[in-house]
Amino acid sequence: MKRVNVGIIGCGLMGNMHAMSVMNCIDEGVFAGRADVKLLAIADSDEKTLAQRADLYEVPVRTADGHELCEAEDVDVVYVCTPTKFHAEFVVDAARHGKHVFVEKPLGTIPQIEEMIAARDAGKVNCQVGLVLRYDPLYWYVGRLVAEKAGEFGPMQNVIFRDDQTYPYTGTGTHPSTWRADKDLAYHGTLFEHSIHDLDQLVRICGDVGSLAASVRCFNDKPGIEDSATVLLNFKNGASGSLTSVWYAADRDSRRGELYFKNAVVELVPGMLGIGSLHYKVLSEPDVKVGQGEIQAAFLGTVFKGMKVPPSHAYFYETVAFLRSVVHGTPPPTPLEDALAVHELIEACYEASQGKKVVSI
Repeated sequence: MKRVNVGIIGCGLMGNMHAMSVMNCIDEGVFAGRADVKLLAIADSDEKTLAQRADLYEVPVRTADGHELCEAEDVDVVYVCTPTKFHAEFVVDAARHGKHVFVEKPLGTIPQIEEMIAARDAGKVNCQVGLVLRYDPLYWYVGRLVAEKAGEFGPMQNVIFRDDQTYPYTGTGTHPSTWRADKDLAYHGTLFEHSIHDLDQLVRICGDVGSLAASVRCFNDKPGIEDSATVLLNFKNGASGSLTSVWYAADRDSRRGELYFKNAVVELVPGMLGIGSLHYKVLSEPDVKVGQGEIQAAFLGTVFKGMKVPPSHAYFYETVAFLRSVVHGTPPPTPLEDALAVHELIEACYEASQGKKVVSI
Protein backbone atom coordinates (compact mmCIF):
# COMPACT_ATOMS: atom_id res chain seq x y z
CA MET A 1 0.00 0.00 0.00
CA LYS A 2 1.35 3.41 -1.02
CA ARG A 3 2.54 5.78 1.71
CA VAL A 4 1.25 9.35 1.39
CA ASN A 5 2.52 11.51 4.23
CA VAL A 6 1.29 15.08 3.89
CA GLY A 7 2.98 18.25 5.10
CA ILE A 8 1.33 21.69 5.01
CA ILE A 9 3.29 24.95 4.90
CA GLY A 10 1.18 27.86 6.08
CA CYS A 11 -1.58 27.28 8.64
CA GLY A 12 -3.81 30.28 7.99
CA LEU A 13 -7.24 30.25 6.37
CA MET A 14 -6.33 28.13 3.34
CA GLY A 15 -3.84 25.93 5.17
CA ASN A 16 -6.55 25.10 7.68
CA MET A 17 -9.06 24.38 4.89
CA HIS A 18 -6.66 21.94 3.24
CA ALA A 19 -5.72 20.31 6.55
CA MET A 20 -9.41 19.75 7.24
CA SER A 21 -9.90 18.32 3.74
CA VAL A 22 -6.96 15.90 4.12
CA MET A 23 -8.35 14.76 7.47
CA ASN A 24 -11.78 14.28 5.88
CA CYS A 25 -10.19 12.07 3.22
CA ILE A 26 -8.68 9.96 5.98
CA ASP A 27 -11.84 9.82 8.10
CA GLU A 28 -14.04 8.93 5.10
CA GLY A 29 -11.64 6.22 3.94
CA VAL A 30 -11.47 7.66 0.42
CA PHE A 31 -8.19 5.85 -0.32
CA ALA A 32 -8.65 2.91 2.06
CA GLY A 33 -6.88 -0.20 0.81
CA ARG A 34 -4.90 1.77 -1.78
CA ALA A 35 -2.91 4.29 0.22
CA ASP A 36 -2.04 5.12 3.80
CA VAL A 37 -2.70 8.87 3.92
CA LYS A 38 -1.51 10.81 6.98
CA LEU A 39 -1.29 14.48 7.90
CA LEU A 40 2.23 14.14 9.24
CA ALA A 41 3.63 17.66 9.51
CA ILE A 42 2.74 21.35 9.44
CA ALA A 43 4.81 24.52 9.37
CA ASP A 44 4.00 28.14 10.17
CA SER A 45 6.09 31.10 11.25
CA ASP A 46 3.42 32.11 13.78
CA GLU A 47 4.00 30.03 16.90
CA LYS A 48 0.45 30.39 18.26
CA THR A 49 -1.23 29.43 14.97
CA LEU A 50 1.15 26.51 14.54
CA ALA A 51 0.34 25.13 17.99
CA GLN A 52 -3.41 25.56 17.51
CA ARG A 53 -3.49 23.73 14.19
CA ALA A 54 -1.15 20.96 15.32
CA ASP A 55 -3.25 20.34 18.42
CA LEU A 56 -6.54 20.52 16.49
CA TYR A 57 -5.52 17.89 13.93
CA GLU A 58 -3.15 15.96 16.21
CA VAL A 59 -0.23 16.50 13.84
CA PRO A 60 2.95 14.89 15.23
CA VAL A 61 5.53 17.08 13.46
CA ARG A 62 5.44 20.87 13.71
CA THR A 63 8.05 23.44 12.75
CA ALA A 64 8.43 27.15 12.12
CA ASP A 65 10.56 26.47 9.03
CA GLY A 66 8.71 25.27 5.93
CA HIS A 67 11.94 24.17 4.30
CA GLU A 68 12.26 21.44 6.93
CA LEU A 69 9.10 19.87 5.49
CA CYS A 70 10.50 20.12 1.96
CA GLU A 71 13.65 18.31 3.04
CA ALA A 72 12.08 15.70 5.36
CA GLU A 73 12.49 12.16 4.03
CA ASP A 74 9.21 10.99 5.57
CA VAL A 75 7.10 13.69 3.88
CA ASP A 76 5.77 12.71 0.44
CA VAL A 77 3.40 15.59 -0.36
CA VAL A 78 3.69 19.29 0.43
CA TYR A 79 0.85 21.82 0.41
CA VAL A 80 2.09 25.40 -0.05
CA CYS A 81 -0.46 27.75 1.53
CA THR A 82 1.74 30.74 2.32
CA PRO A 83 1.35 34.35 1.18
CA THR A 84 1.86 34.59 -2.58
CA LYS A 85 5.40 35.98 -2.35
CA PHE A 86 6.71 32.69 -0.95
CA HIS A 87 4.94 30.25 -3.29
CA ALA A 88 7.79 29.84 -5.75
CA GLU A 89 10.39 29.48 -3.00
CA PHE A 90 8.64 26.52 -1.37
CA VAL A 91 7.35 24.89 -4.57
CA VAL A 92 10.85 24.84 -6.04
CA ASP A 93 12.40 23.50 -2.83
CA ALA A 94 9.78 20.79 -2.41
CA ALA A 95 10.08 19.65 -6.04
CA ARG A 96 13.86 19.63 -5.76
CA HIS A 97 13.50 17.18 -2.87
CA GLY A 98 11.11 14.93 -4.79
CA LYS A 99 7.86 15.97 -3.12
CA HIS A 100 4.56 16.19 -4.92
CA VAL A 101 3.20 19.70 -4.48
CA PHE A 102 -0.14 21.40 -4.13
CA VAL A 103 0.16 25.19 -4.29
CA GLU A 104 -2.50 27.78 -3.66
CA LYS A 105 -3.36 30.45 -6.18
CA PRO A 106 -2.35 33.02 -7.28
CA LEU A 107 1.01 31.49 -8.08
CA GLY A 108 3.16 34.63 -8.36
CA THR A 109 4.84 36.44 -11.22
CA ILE A 110 5.19 34.90 -14.68
CA PRO A 111 8.96 34.27 -14.19
CA GLN A 112 8.22 32.62 -10.84
CA ILE A 113 5.65 30.33 -12.45
CA GLU A 114 8.13 29.36 -15.16
CA GLU A 115 10.66 28.58 -12.41
CA MET A 116 8.09 26.32 -10.72
CA ILE A 117 7.41 24.46 -13.97
CA ALA A 118 11.12 23.88 -14.51
CA ALA A 119 11.55 22.59 -10.94
CA ARG A 120 8.55 20.28 -11.27
CA ASP A 121 9.87 18.82 -14.52
CA ALA A 122 13.37 18.37 -13.11
CA GLY A 123 12.03 16.68 -9.99
CA LYS A 124 9.54 14.55 -11.97
CA VAL A 125 6.78 15.28 -9.45
CA ASN A 126 3.12 16.23 -9.62
CA CYS A 127 2.16 19.83 -8.99
CA GLN A 128 -1.46 20.95 -8.75
CA VAL A 129 -2.75 24.52 -8.43
CA GLY A 130 -5.63 25.59 -6.18
CA LEU A 131 -8.09 26.69 -8.86
CA VAL A 132 -10.85 25.41 -6.64
CA LEU A 133 -13.87 26.39 -8.74
CA ARG A 134 -12.92 23.56 -11.08
CA TYR A 135 -14.11 21.29 -8.28
CA ASP A 136 -17.31 23.18 -7.56
CA PRO A 137 -20.10 20.92 -8.89
CA LEU A 138 -22.13 23.91 -10.10
CA TYR A 139 -19.44 25.28 -12.43
CA TRP A 140 -18.62 21.77 -13.61
CA TYR A 141 -22.30 21.17 -14.39
CA VAL A 142 -22.67 24.49 -16.24
CA GLY A 143 -19.67 23.63 -18.41
CA ARG A 144 -21.17 20.25 -19.27
CA LEU A 145 -24.63 21.75 -19.85
CA VAL A 146 -23.28 24.34 -22.29
CA ALA A 147 -21.33 21.71 -24.21
CA GLU A 148 -24.13 19.13 -24.35
CA LYS A 149 -26.85 21.59 -25.35
CA ALA A 150 -24.79 23.61 -27.83
CA GLY A 151 -27.12 22.72 -30.69
CA GLU A 152 -30.27 23.52 -28.74
CA PHE A 153 -28.93 26.73 -27.16
CA GLY A 154 -27.43 28.05 -30.37
CA PRO A 155 -24.33 30.27 -30.60
CA MET A 156 -23.15 31.95 -27.41
CA GLN A 157 -23.62 35.71 -27.62
CA ASN A 158 -22.76 37.24 -24.26
CA VAL A 159 -21.77 36.47 -20.69
CA ILE A 160 -22.01 38.62 -17.57
CA PHE A 161 -20.13 37.60 -14.43
CA ARG A 162 -19.90 39.41 -11.12
CA ASP A 163 -17.67 38.61 -8.13
CA ASP A 164 -17.89 40.73 -4.99
CA GLN A 165 -16.13 39.97 -1.72
CA THR A 166 -15.68 41.69 1.60
CA TYR A 167 -12.12 42.96 2.15
CA PRO A 168 -10.07 39.76 2.65
CA TYR A 169 -7.40 41.42 4.79
CA THR A 170 -9.26 42.69 7.84
CA GLY A 171 -7.86 40.11 10.24
CA THR A 172 -11.37 39.32 11.46
CA GLY A 173 -14.28 36.99 10.72
CA THR A 174 -13.89 34.79 7.66
CA HIS A 175 -10.66 36.59 6.72
CA PRO A 176 -8.39 36.31 9.76
CA SER A 177 -5.17 37.33 7.98
CA THR A 178 -3.96 40.77 6.90
CA TRP A 179 -1.18 40.01 4.39
CA ARG A 180 -3.39 40.49 1.30
CA ALA A 181 -3.23 44.25 1.97
CA ASP A 182 0.57 44.23 1.57
CA LYS A 183 1.69 44.57 -2.05
CA ASP A 184 5.09 43.07 -1.23
CA LEU A 185 3.39 39.85 -0.11
CA ALA A 186 0.26 39.75 -2.27
CA TYR A 187 1.49 41.53 -5.46
CA HIS A 188 -2.03 42.68 -6.49
CA GLY A 189 -5.64 42.82 -5.36
CA THR A 190 -9.06 41.45 -6.30
CA LEU A 191 -8.40 40.66 -9.97
CA PHE A 192 -5.21 38.74 -9.20
CA GLU A 193 -6.08 37.24 -5.85
CA HIS A 194 -9.76 36.39 -6.27
CA SER A 195 -10.91 36.69 -9.87
CA ILE A 196 -8.20 34.34 -11.11
CA HIS A 197 -10.96 31.81 -10.38
CA ASP A 198 -13.51 33.72 -12.43
CA LEU A 199 -11.30 34.11 -15.49
CA ASP A 200 -10.37 30.44 -15.29
CA GLN A 201 -14.04 29.46 -15.35
CA LEU A 202 -14.97 31.93 -18.08
CA VAL A 203 -12.35 30.38 -20.35
CA ARG A 204 -13.39 26.84 -19.48
CA ILE A 205 -17.08 27.52 -20.12
CA CYS A 206 -16.97 30.13 -22.89
CA GLY A 207 -13.71 29.31 -24.70
CA ASP A 208 -10.45 31.11 -25.37
CA VAL A 209 -10.21 34.90 -25.21
CA GLY A 210 -9.17 36.74 -28.37
CA SER A 211 -8.86 40.25 -26.95
CA LEU A 212 -9.78 42.28 -23.89
CA ALA A 213 -10.01 45.74 -22.37
CA ALA A 214 -10.01 46.55 -18.67
CA SER A 215 -10.39 49.23 -16.03
CA VAL A 216 -8.57 48.44 -12.78
CA ARG A 217 -8.95 50.85 -9.84
CA CYS A 218 -7.90 51.33 -6.22
CA PHE A 219 -10.47 53.02 -3.97
CA ASN A 220 -8.94 51.98 -0.67
CA ASP A 221 -5.78 53.10 1.13
CA LYS A 222 -3.79 50.03 0.04
CA PRO A 223 -1.40 51.15 -2.74
CA GLY A 224 -1.20 48.68 -5.61
CA ILE A 225 -3.96 46.47 -4.18
CA GLU A 226 -6.86 47.03 -6.57
CA ASP A 227 -10.35 46.67 -5.17
CA SER A 228 -12.31 47.24 -8.37
CA ALA A 229 -11.89 45.78 -11.84
CA THR A 230 -14.06 45.64 -14.93
CA VAL A 231 -12.90 43.43 -17.79
CA LEU A 232 -14.50 43.35 -21.26
CA LEU A 233 -13.80 40.12 -23.08
CA ASN A 234 -14.01 39.12 -26.74
CA PHE A 235 -14.01 35.34 -27.07
CA LYS A 236 -12.66 33.59 -30.12
CA ASN A 237 -16.06 31.95 -30.71
CA GLY A 238 -17.55 35.39 -31.40
CA ALA A 239 -19.19 35.94 -28.03
CA SER A 240 -18.38 38.89 -25.79
CA GLY A 241 -18.67 39.32 -22.06
CA SER A 242 -17.82 41.22 -18.93
CA LEU A 243 -16.32 40.44 -15.55
CA THR A 244 -16.82 42.72 -12.56
CA SER A 245 -14.55 42.07 -9.58
CA VAL A 246 -14.95 44.04 -6.35
CA TRP A 247 -13.56 44.11 -2.83
CA TYR A 248 -15.51 46.28 -0.41
CA ALA A 249 -16.57 46.74 3.20
CA ALA A 250 -20.00 45.10 2.94
CA ASP A 251 -20.07 41.77 4.74
CA ARG A 252 -20.78 39.57 1.72
CA ASP A 253 -18.96 37.09 -0.51
CA SER A 254 -21.00 36.55 -3.67
CA ARG A 255 -20.79 35.48 -7.29
CA ARG A 256 -23.37 35.49 -10.08
CA GLY A 257 -23.26 34.57 -13.75
CA GLU A 258 -25.55 34.92 -16.76
CA LEU A 259 -24.85 33.31 -20.12
CA TYR A 260 -26.83 34.36 -23.20
CA PHE A 261 -27.19 32.29 -26.36
CA LYS A 262 -29.23 32.81 -29.52
CA ASN A 263 -31.99 30.58 -28.15
CA ALA A 264 -31.37 30.37 -24.42
CA VAL A 265 -30.21 31.94 -21.18
CA VAL A 266 -28.41 30.24 -18.26
CA GLU A 267 -28.27 31.82 -14.81
CA LEU A 268 -26.11 30.60 -11.94
CA VAL A 269 -25.79 31.84 -8.38
CA PRO A 270 -22.99 29.86 -6.69
CA GLY A 271 -23.06 29.08 -2.98
CA MET A 272 -20.25 29.99 -0.58
CA LEU A 273 -18.57 26.57 -0.63
CA GLY A 274 -20.37 25.00 -3.56
CA ILE A 275 -23.63 24.29 -5.44
CA GLY A 276 -26.01 27.28 -5.15
CA SER A 277 -28.74 27.59 -7.79
CA LEU A 278 -28.93 27.02 -11.54
CA HIS A 279 -31.72 27.46 -14.04
CA TYR A 280 -32.02 27.94 -17.77
CA LYS A 281 -34.66 28.77 -20.36
CA VAL A 282 -34.81 27.79 -24.03
CA LEU A 283 -37.06 29.74 -26.41
CA SER A 284 -40.66 29.64 -25.12
CA GLU A 285 -40.21 26.45 -23.12
CA PRO A 286 -40.75 26.52 -19.34
CA ASP A 287 -37.86 27.60 -17.16
CA VAL A 288 -35.75 24.61 -16.07
CA LYS A 289 -34.34 24.61 -12.55
CA VAL A 290 -31.61 22.06 -11.91
CA GLY A 291 -31.69 20.78 -8.33
CA GLN A 292 -28.64 20.64 -6.09
CA GLY A 293 -28.99 16.89 -5.68
CA GLU A 294 -28.93 16.35 -9.44
CA ILE A 295 -25.86 18.56 -9.83
CA GLN A 296 -24.01 16.86 -6.99
CA ALA A 297 -24.84 13.34 -8.16
CA ALA A 298 -23.78 14.05 -11.73
CA PHE A 299 -20.49 15.57 -10.56
CA LEU A 300 -19.56 12.77 -8.17
CA GLY A 301 -20.67 10.04 -10.57
CA THR A 302 -18.50 11.45 -13.36
CA VAL A 303 -15.46 13.08 -11.77
CA PHE A 304 -15.00 10.43 -9.06
CA LYS A 305 -16.60 7.45 -10.76
CA GLY A 306 -15.83 4.23 -8.90
CA MET A 307 -14.52 6.05 -5.81
CA LYS A 308 -16.00 6.34 -2.33
CA VAL A 309 -16.35 10.12 -2.22
CA PRO A 310 -19.16 11.51 -0.05
CA PRO A 311 -21.05 14.74 -0.83
CA SER A 312 -19.03 17.64 0.52
CA HIS A 313 -17.54 20.95 -0.67
CA ALA A 314 -15.16 22.07 -3.44
CA TYR A 315 -12.02 22.15 -1.29
CA PHE A 316 -12.56 18.55 -0.27
CA TYR A 317 -13.08 17.47 -3.87
CA GLU A 318 -9.96 19.38 -4.88
CA THR A 319 -7.93 17.48 -2.29
CA VAL A 320 -9.37 14.14 -3.41
CA ALA A 321 -8.44 14.90 -7.03
CA PHE A 322 -4.88 15.87 -6.09
CA LEU A 323 -4.23 12.92 -3.79
CA ARG A 324 -5.73 10.57 -6.39
CA SER A 325 -3.10 11.76 -8.88
CA VAL A 326 -0.40 11.05 -6.29
CA VAL A 327 -1.76 7.63 -5.36
CA HIS A 328 -2.31 6.52 -8.97
CA GLY A 329 0.79 8.18 -10.41
CA THR A 330 -1.27 10.12 -12.96
CA PRO A 331 -0.93 13.78 -14.00
CA PRO A 332 -2.77 16.25 -11.74
CA PRO A 333 -6.01 17.61 -13.19
CA THR A 334 -5.03 21.26 -12.64
CA PRO A 335 -1.36 21.64 -13.68
CA LEU A 336 0.84 24.71 -13.46
CA GLU A 337 0.41 25.40 -17.16
CA ASP A 338 -3.33 25.96 -16.73
CA ALA A 339 -2.71 28.55 -14.04
CA LEU A 340 0.02 30.18 -16.13
CA ALA A 341 -2.49 30.77 -18.92
CA VAL A 342 -4.87 32.53 -16.51
CA HIS A 343 -2.03 34.59 -15.05
CA GLU A 344 -1.16 35.74 -18.57
CA LEU A 345 -4.77 36.85 -19.03
CA ILE A 346 -4.59 38.82 -15.79
CA GLU A 347 -1.35 40.48 -16.86
CA ALA A 348 -3.09 41.45 -20.11
CA CYS A 349 -5.86 43.05 -18.03
CA TYR A 350 -3.33 45.21 -16.17
CA GLU A 351 -1.66 46.13 -19.46
CA ALA A 352 -5.00 47.08 -21.00
CA SER A 353 -5.99 49.21 -18.01
CA GLN A 354 -2.67 51.01 -17.73
CA GLY A 355 -2.42 51.67 -21.45
CA LYS A 356 -6.14 52.35 -21.93
CA LYS A 357 -6.15 50.03 -24.91
CA VAL A 358 -7.44 46.75 -26.25
CA VAL A 359 -4.96 43.90 -25.82
CA SER A 360 -4.90 40.90 -28.15
CA ILE A 361 -4.28 37.52 -26.56
